Amino acid sequence: MLKNRLVELLQVFSRKEMTRFHEFSMSPYHNKHQDVRALIAYLNGIYPKFTVKNCHRTTVFKQVFPDVTYDKAALAIVFTYAFRLAEHFLVQELFQKKEGLSNIFLLQHLRKKEQYQHYERVLQKLDKNFTKTTIQNSDHYHLKFIFAAEADTYYAQRSRYETDLQIQTKQDNLDYFYLSQKLRDACEMLVRSNILKVDYSTSLLNAVVVEVANNEKKYKNIPAIMIYFRIYQMLSQQTVAYYHAILDMLKFQASKFSKDELRDIYNYLQHFSAESINRGDKNAVQSYFDLYKQQLEKGLLIENNYLSEWHYKNIVTIGTRVQATDWVYQFIENYKDKLDPTIRENAYRFNLAAYCYAVQKYDQVLDLLLTVEYKDNRYIQGVKALLLRTYYDLNEEEALFSLIDSFRQYIKRDRNISENRKKGFSNLLKFTKRAFVLKTRQAFSTIKYHHQALQKLITDIDKTAPIFNQTWLLGKVGELE
Repeated sequence: MLKNRLVELLQVFSRKEMTRFHEFSMSPYHNKHQDVRALIAYLNGIYPKFTVKNCHRTTVFKQVFPDVTYDKAALAIVFTYAFRLAEHFLVQELFQKKEGLSNIFLLQHLRKKEQYQHYERVLQKLDKNFTKTTIQNSDHYHLKFIFAAEADTYYAQRSRYETDLQIQTKQDNLDYFYLSQKLRDACEMLVRSNILKVDYSTSLLNAVVVEVANNEKKYKNIPAIMIYFRIYQMLSQQTVAYYHAILDMLKFQASKFSKDELRDIYNYLQHFSAESINRGDKNAVQSYFDLYKQQLEKGLLIENNYLSEWHYKNIVTIGTRVQATDWVYQFIENYKDKLDPTIRENAYRFNLAAYCYAVQKYDQVLDLLLTVEYKDNRYIQGVKALLLRTYYDLNEEEALFSLIDSFRQYIKRDRNISENRKKGFSNLLKFTKRAFVLKTRQAFSTIKYHHQALQKLITDIDKTAPIFNQTWLLGKVGELE
């Protein structure tokens, strides 16, 4: 029964949502089926502990149909009705949050019933609400377009053209919505085409770009257009000037976007920074770190009350890379309690070990890594890569070579690791071993031999891609000169 689609849906409900759904199901307006009420009342009572025992068909049937012989088909019908009711509930929950849209529907009904005085009061109220609205993204202009279209229909119905400019407002907001959404989708297409190697059709995009480029003064106060226009320019031309222009715009216009949309905007900025890092731009590493700090300050990285363990890890990694070790340590400690309790200790120990490596507390690195549980491939790979660096710096030849052999076997056998990651780690292992041999044999080699071997290593690294932890590797190779 745990595979039942209704139970699976209710498992992701919050306590508040479950309570409201129970109340919703008891309303005769929404549900007149007593059997469905009984089922939802029972599921509400056992929420959130849906177990094999309390969700077994026979157990549920007795709760819904007491003193009746078990009938699998009858129970299935009740579950079907209850599932449809749950879908209807979710629609209603979302609709209640869309106050602007619900008011537009109200206007439509009032107009059709010719309740004109009431209509105009609601019309004025909604118009004032639009003026007060802080968020002005593409959804905002889409809603304003629908509102203006309804108002235009009203004035046409009453033959009051002489006092109305709603058709112009309708067209303006349609333009703002179309341009902003077209540019936003164009940005996403650029990123996905690079990642997925897919070619998208961009019909009319050139016309949109030309329109905005030729009329920047006209659209300068429409952040939903200009921010995505700059992002599109940044991604398509790979120009850092647009990157800084976007950051400047966000200083004054971040409030015009929802948190979800701001996350997307920062993702584009981070994508650009990552591409710049890959092209060898050393300044981009600091930029990437600064973007993470800005997102922390704005609360953009906290979702469902938790900070993702992978954001936690990435911030530590990039923070140590720019040598902001004091800040990193405070971050590790301050944000530990923001992690999901189920993974908190594991993520904390791993990232504390990464910090300890950065400040050369190698013994603590080894002690901490012994306590990290290997529940995720990314942790397995991260722990092994961190051990590789630690053994290298400690000159632990036997431990290092043993790790290289076991790491190589691991990436060879694990089918869940992509070919690109396998190549990246394989190349790291190969060149780390060669660098370590040069390092430990330097005292016994002639200057000429060491120099030739080192130049050969540098040339081979330069010709090879991908190499994971390449910045660290090049730093170690540079110490051999």
